[in-house]
Amino acid sequence: MENIIFRAEALLRFLALVSAVLAGCLVALDKQTKKVFLSLQRTATYKDLRALEVVVIIEAVVATYQFVQLVKCLIFAKPGAITSWCKLCSHWVCFLLDQMAAYISLGGTSAAVQACFFAMTGLEAFQWTKLCNIYTRFCYSVGGGLLCGMAASLFAAAVASISAFHLFRLFSPNKWFTLKQGRGSREVVAKS
Repeated sequence: MENIIFRAEALLRFLALVSAVLAGCLVALDKQTKKVFLSLQRTATYKDLRALEVVVIIEAVVATYQFVQLVKCLIFAKPGAITSWCKLCSHWVCFLLDQMAAYISLGGTSAAVQACFFAMTGLEAFQWTKLCNIYTRFCYSVGGGLLCGMAASLFAAAVASISAFHLFRLFSPNKWFTLKQGRGSREVVAKS
């Protein structure tokens, strides 16, 4: 059972890594040049929208973190590789970092989706035009990148749940208490 959980964690970390790298590359490497007026050309890049810059940075950090954790997962998959106290500290650190990776990835990608929604539909109150009518290929590529970013967030959330399982199974109530069957009643007896 333990081996299956480690394999699932390694697979999910790998999928989160690939999705984050793909999201960052699709957003950062995309640009499109169009003639705006007569001979005036304008190039759309991810730097035109601050939320996309943040997404590229977040996805790079999440991909690096998932890579480091994937290597750790593959190295320490052997039973007895680390001591129990070190194991407890390691599980706490991994749990907290996995939670941060999932939430930061989801928050950054969601903010970028909202900003891109305004770029796609425009906002007449601020006299913002629909940019996706002009830069269609750029918008499709960024949309694909954000979709990959959402997938990376979901994979990171799944990894965080496995990390929580690894941590909180160490605090099983059966470790300190047992239920003793008496005459129709249960007694809780503390182990020493």
